Amino acid sequence: MRDPTAPPCAAEAVALAALRTAIRDEGLDRPTPVRALAIFALHVAMMFAGMIQFFTSTSVWLQGLALVVSTYGALGIGMTGHNASHRGVTGNRRVDRALTYFAMTVLTGFSTSFWRHKHIRLHHAGPNAVGLDIDIDLMPYFALNADEFARSSGWRRRFYRLQHWVFPFAVGLNTVNLQLCGIRYLIELRRERRWTAGETADVLCLLLHVLIFIVLPALYWSVGEALLYFLLREASNGYALFIGAAPAHFPAEARFIAAPQGSEGLLARQIFTTVNFRTGLLGQLVCLGAQYQIEHHLLPGANPLKLARASRMVKAFCRAHGYPYRCLGWGEGLVKSLRALRHPKPVYRLSQLIAAEHTAAGG
Repeated sequence: MRDPTAPPCAAEAVALAALRTAIRDEGLDRPTPVRALAIFALHVAMMFAGMIQFFTSTSVWLQGLALVVSTYGALGIGMTGHNASHRGVTGNRRVDRALTYFAMTVLTGFSTSFWRHKHIRLHHAGPNAVGLDIDIDLMPYFALNADEFARSSGWRRRFYRLQHWVFPFAVGLNTVNLQLCGIRYLIELRRERRWTAGETADVLCLLLHVLIFIVLPALYWSVGEALLYFLLREASNGYALFIGAAPAHFPAEARFIAAPQGSEGLLARQIFTTVNFRTGLLGQLVCLGAQYQIEHHLLPGANPLKLARASRMVKAFCRAHGYPYRCLGWGEGLVKSLRALRHPKPVYRLSQLIAAEHTAAGG
């Protein structure tokens, strides 16, 4: 068991480098582009087949089924975009970057520039770090941690006591909110004169998204039907995004931490703040490795489709170095994610978590 009072940075860097070397030796970092692109093509086909079925069907039940199929495909597309942003689909920097724009921006409507800022730069630097990771900043609409709740007063505090009743309905706005955040981010870059060719590509891809999902359907059907489908699609995608992402970071087992300084607790911050969740075959096909969040955060360069094999090594690594390795059922993770709105989570310091784990293990 590691001494929790010892300086962590150098020792953790060495341990993490050793784990990553072992992953490379096992070939778990090598991409499988044919398999990954075949799954991506399947998801694209499902999304558009569901979309066409929705417009051509006269049965409300068949339209509902079509929306479910389309949403499943859209979630898989988003997961491929996520993996491509980590160069985890083909391993080729240019191809994966182009795939990120296509999957994330053209087909999902998220700004790739904003996604890289939000996810790559902030989230992976400090997952669940209050003040750094904007994925867990739902203010002023919802208080997700106990400090936010404690600072509130008056009508806002009264609302936060009831927010767990409102939040399940607000989840449907999840995708739209991220789309709007991306547009605001692009506007800020323009104002600050930090615009690059990447942002120009972003805007063109966003316009193509509007063309595909609003303009073209309106030409074949009606403007009203096209807008109705678009709103239903974005609402269902909002729920799908929550189902695919929240169980890894919202449950109480995924600790909230105070924003770390520099490389402080480089390894601990990745492990204490994330949990894995178990899925069946359909879940594996759509999550594409996102259910192995501990592995993904420790080994962002590993092939997402091989994280199941890497999990055995990571679990042994965590046990050997005195870190927790937590895994929840998918449904359990969703229930606990919603429970965080009823009981806002405390914010810990990494030293507290390390010491508590050391004590629990009898160190």
